[in-house]
Amino acid sequence: ENFYPKGFKHYTPEAVLADLDTINADIVALYATNQWGMAYYPSQVVPCSIGLDGRDYFGEVLAGLKARGKKVIAYINWLDSRHPEWRCVPLTPQGLNPPTAQLEAIPYYEPQGLGEVYKVKYGEWFTHCIASPRCDEVLALTREIVTRYPAIDGFHMDMFFNYAICGCDLCQPKLRELTGSDQPTYEAVMAHWSEYLLWRQEISTATIAQMANIVRQAGKAFAPNSFCPLYLTPSMAVSPSWWQYQDFYVTEAWLRLSAGYADLHSTTLVSKWLRAIDKPSALLVTGQHPNYSHAPLALEEFRLHAAGCLANGTPVLGSCGQGAYPSTASSPAAVRIIGQAFGEYAQAMDTLPARESAAQIAVLWSQDSRDFYEPGAQSLKYRFEFLGYCRALLEGHYLFDIILPEKLLSPDDLARYRAVILPNAACMDESTAEILRAYVALGGKLVATWDTACRDKHGAVRANSLLADVLGLTFKGSYPLETVYAERTPEPCVVNGGAAITEADSAVTLLCLVEPDPDYPEVGTNTDLMPGPISAYPFLTVNRYQDGQAWYVAGSLGYSLYKHGFYQVNEMMAGLFTHMGLPRAFCVEAPCTVEFNAERDAQGGWYLHLGNLTVPAYHPGTQTNRAIDCFIPVHDIKLQLPFSVQASQVSASNGNVSISEGEQGSVLMLAPLKDYCIVRIAAGA
Repeated sequence: ENFYPKGFKHYTPEAVLADLDTINADIVALYATNQWGMAYYPSQVVPCSIGLDGRDYFGEVLAGLKARGKKVIAYINWLDSRHPEWRCVPLTPQGLNPPTAQLEAIPYYEPQGLGEVYKVKYGEWFTHCIASPRCDEVLALTREIVTRYPAIDGFHMDMFFNYAICGCDLCQPKLRELTGSDQPTYEAVMAHWSEYLLWRQEISTATIAQMANIVRQAGKAFAPNSFCPLYLTPSMAVSPSWWQYQDFYVTEAWLRLSAGYADLHSTTLVSKWLRAIDKPSALLVTGQHPNYSHAPLALEEFRLHAAGCLANGTPVLGSCGQGAYPSTASSPAAVRIIGQAFGEYAQAMDTLPARESAAQIAVLWSQDSRDFYEPGAQSLKYRFEFLGYCRALLEGHYLFDIILPEKLLSPDDLARYRAVILPNAACMDESTAEILRAYVALGGKLVATWDTACRDKHGAVRANSLLADVLGLTFKGSYPLETVYAERTPEPCVVNGGAAITEADSAVTLLCLVEPDPDYPEVGTNTDLMPGPISAYPFLTVNRYQDGQAWYVAGSLGYSLYKHGFYQVNEMMAGLFTHMGLPRAFCVEAPCTVEFNAERDAQGGWYLHLGNLTVPAYHPGTQTNRAIDCFIPVHDIKLQLPFSVQASQVSASNGNVSISEGEQGSVLMLAPLKDYCIVRIAAGA
């Protein structure tokens, strides 16, 4: 904290390095500045932390780490405790919500002559507007650090974002221009959401580009915290336009940070997304809630994250948010646990060659849909629809990749997949639609849902879906209610979120929407309506398009599954996958809490990954919680292989495998699965 004159009281380079020796990481992100904007070295740009009394913590620890052969990334943070006039001022439906003006200056910093520093409690740091002069200050910091410390290997900026719409004095001229009003309101900005967000993304990317240029000119790697978008809000203004400036993609694991949205599958999905961007990457396991960030996670929770990483491309595994105390002493348990987790991960990585995903299903993540489909911060009707389909695939033990439209250059990029799923990929450009059209024409299977391709790239509503011909439908608009019922035997299934109204052209209607009972129009106020007659509007259709097939789901099955988890929605999703004949390279008999993935190496060897998510009741987003400190073992997992193997070709880590011969090929029995197991099948099988 910036007001602790006795901060660093236990600091010696030897003590810090001793902890880092125990952890034995390959790469260390070393703080040059902290969340209060205070430097840990004698800076000419920002004040130096008073607890150091002029010492160069950064330089001293850097020298020790380089002597040990470690890679070191210099860390700075966008947050601050100076210049309150630069702070983001959230614009809300109730109006401007300015941060407190009751601030107490800290006299200790006056002799440094670099501006007043204010007393700010942990977690209440100043979040400056990304359009403020703080941009120039962090660029000056970057220049100072890469020049003064040529031994560093990379540079990292953390927390460069604004969560809210900003209505500060610096932003007011742009808001007035966008809205045409002298007093811009939240509702007026929402009406111009795409223009507002594109402006914020442009500002954000401009600073990232300048910082990358400074870092690269010094011969260092640029590795800002880039926040995987699956669990985060559009208003942060982090966009794919950052990618060209990133040498190393860094994100955090969102199980703890995004407790209201993330589930136990989150690290697996983040790892799949990192694999899709095809860059060197790191996933940082974030610790407890910020008020308890010095309390260590249990080793088992690290193992849960490690399993998701190992099975999906093996990004660099890191730890963050589990730092030293202000005195620089560390929790002995945290040091021991992180060191053991890193050691186990490194050992597993050392036994794995380069591998490619063996998935035959692809799920499209559309960041444009996350950003522009719904005005505002949450974008849940896109994100939850995507996450719901991913959850259903994971629980059904289907092998799938996440794909990105930015990486699709031709139909050849989809040729390896037998099915592509578009969960409410509403915001789509013509080039992506043309690639998908060609994919289906060549024999591929497509599933599109809800408003897929009904908007342009930045959210403008189209008269019809770009994929209307592939789907064999004409889109007529949105269903007037957010709660719909889907035709189903023995009774209709409630689906929360919304639906599109379509008219079948060449498509065959398999199921229809069910109207609410007209005699009870007020029941549940649009959330718990009674089902009535079957409507003429399709809910599920299939269409033959040249050599391929395209299914369409009009309602928000994925959103409803992810948000509410209603068992009938799960059953409908499973039925859809079965009807489509989604490919299964391996048939897995295991509980839905076991994750399964398969990869292949260049020689044709197989790597079958099984991760156990069967842990004590853990409910993100609730007021009560429990540590993930044990796994409940799963016994008698059965894998049906599509080929025959000999016992000499099969090996497993962390589990016992027996082999028998079945009608379709060999059957592997695994018992028990504690946390994670790799089954290796040698080339030639």
